[in-house]
Amino acid sequence: MILSGELSGASETLAKQLQDWAGANKMLVIDMSRATRVDLVTAGLMLKVLSALQESGVTIQIRGANELIRALFEVTGLSEAARIIPRK
Repeated sequence: MILSGELSGASETLAKQLQDWAGANKMLVIDMSRATRVDLVTAGLMLKVLSALQESGVTIQIRGANELIRALFEVTGLSEAARIIPRK
């Protein structure tokens, strides 16, 4: 799954996309190499959805997030629900 651009104003659409993608796979890989920014509300939504998926047995990786996004994921605790693989 690829997320790009500025992710803001958390929506149920994003939550549904994450859930649908994970429902079809036992591993959810989110490519954020093209994402430039994630706001706090969207990070909170992602934390809620990804934590539930992780508890249900889905392995989650977030790849290519920039330093700002990785720092936000650390602060919000999202890095506990997903393995964060930094940009190369």
